[in-house]
Amino acid sequence: MILIVFAMGGAVFYLYHFGNAPFDQGGSTKKVEFDLLKGMHPREIAQALERQGITSNANAFFWFGKLTGSWAGIKAADYELDPSMAPSLIFKTFRSGIGIQHALLIHEGDNIYQVAQSFMESELPDRKDALKLLTSPEMIQAVGLGDEGIRSLEGYLYPNTYFYDKREASANLMLAQRNWG
Repeated sequence: MILIVFAMGGAVFYLYHFGNAPFDQGGSTKKVEFDLLKGMHPREIAQALERQGITSNANAFFWFGKLTGSWAGIKAADYELDPSMAPSLIFKTFRSGIGIQHALLIHEGDNIYQVAQSFMESELPDRKDALKLLTSPEMIQAVGLGDEGIRSLEGYLYPNTYFYDKREASANLMLAQRNWG
């Protein structure tokens, strides 16, 4: 019985130390893009983190999360992690849901070809697909302009810098507004 108590105490101590100490204590600045997909099992996440060099022990990561309740509330996103992050900080990041944000810049006066070029530069659909989107009746209808005989969104896109997660559909990236003058 005493042996079991010592073993349990040792395991708890190890997991506490593991959860609060970074894998790379040398302060590595190597950033890794980690794509946490919706529906991924915690074991899959832990194994992927180990493969990418973010944690040293997938099993310890899994059990640390399990015993601390850290798996609850994690959100799918594309995260930027590094080996100098302690597992407790990784879980905090996963629960925040704040992933890597990419920028799409639409300038005032841009025509649909310039907007399509901005899409390409932002790792969104290629120019051809962006032009299809900007002239698609479904997209025009989705932004509330379908009943007015509009054939493209040129002149209706609000100039701004839009930040997005790679998962977001292109149709949800642009906030089209009417130019009321």
